[in-house]
Amino acid sequence: MKAKVIAMAAPEAPRCFSSRNQWVQYLVSAQRHPKPERRPFVTDEYRAGFCFCRDCPATHRADMEDRGRCDFEGYVAQVNASKEASSVAASV
Repeated sequence: MKAKVIAMAAPEAPRCFSSRNQWVQYLVSAQRHPKPERRPFVTDEYRAGFCFCRDCPATHRADMEDRGRCDFEGYVAQVNASKEASSVAASV
């Protein structure tokens, strides 16, 4: 999957990433994982349950927790709600 496709298909960056560009770069790298179940995309669609937290260094996690920017469950819920809204809009 090409970086350009990933950039277009990627959802909004989680608050723990400093920018969308950093998020997209991470997704491009993660998509190269040898185990398909560890990749963020299935075909061209983002897997909302993709656990990017498993790659988070402990120091970054602690910093994000202190800043109130570490919220994986909230992010997954947000992505799922966005996908659902897009699906409903497309069917109307």
